Amino acid sequence: MDNEVVKLLLEYSIKEWENLPIVHKPWGVWIVLHCPVKEDVTRVSIKTPVEKVWFLNNEGIKKESVWKYWRFYTIHFEQPWCKRPYGETDKVFGEPHYIGFVKFANVGNTDNLSIETFWAGKFGRGVWVKIEDNSLYIIRDLWVS
Repeated sequence: MDNEVVKLLLEYSIKEWENLPIVHKPWGVWIVLHCPVKEDVTRVSIKTPVEKVWFLNNEGIKKESVWKYWRFYTIHFEQPWCKRPYGETDKVFGEPHYIGFVKFANVGNTDNLSIETFWAGKFGRGVWVKIEDNSLYIIRDLWVS
């Protein structure tokens, strides 16, 4: 993905997070750039390979290791040590989430991008956007929680 596009997407993430009502605002946010997804996909799967990650909080945005993100994901979602059918209860993902997520991916062979935001269990959104004149334009709503 072009550096200018990445910059625009990071700016979008920061603005979205800063403008959240306090009741939905997580302390920090993983921002994840995934490899491209197929055009018929409405959600970026966790199985979609990750290219780059950043972490955003009140101290700013910092590029992080992909492995650091996967470690976080494994501990909080996969929980390989847990034999319970639905895993351990994780206070990180209460209302609002202590840690939120923003996920990006190119969509197939198009100029469209998929953006997903997860601020709380019932406060997220998935959209396709197009970039024109250095601005993001929503062209399709995919889901809302």
